[in-house]
Formats: sequence, structure tokens, C-alpha cells
Amino acid sequence: MEGKNGIRPKDLRNVNIHGYPELRYWTTRFECTRVELEAVVRKVGVKAADVEKELLKKLSRPTISEVASVDLIGSLVAKGVMN
Repeated sequence: MEGKNGIRPKDLRNVNIHGYPELRYWTTRFECTRVELEAVVRKVGVKAADVEKELLKKLSRPTISEVASVDLIGSLVAKGVMN
């Protein structure tokens, strides 16, 4: 898989965050920022599978039911029913 920028790292098993072309490839592939990618690499190491797994956890969006629960709790707090 080539990145949108046309650069494909030689080693797709390990995330290299020290070179701009590869950094751009990985941030495009994982749809994350440089800061997010660097933080995850520091946390889990450079293995692409580990980085991807952690980013999916970190960047996952809340489900509809999770949003509804937060909205309900917020409404109850605003009404003084919950603190």
C-alpha cells in the first residue's frame, strides 16, 4: 500500500517516526497526527501492528449509546437530579 504521498516505507512492520516521508506515510495510513503517532510509539514501541491497535483504541469515537448516556447524565445534572 502506498501512502497518498506516494512514499512507501521499506519496512512496513515497524513504524519509523524519524524521517519525514515515512512519518507522513504512517500518519496518513493511521489517520492520526504526528503528535498522536509519536506518543503511541513511545508507549507501545515501533511494531506497526501494536501501534495500529493502540491508535484504534485511542482514536475510537463514542458509539451512539455512549453519547446518549452522556447526554442523559448531563441533562440530569443540569436539572439537579444528579450531582
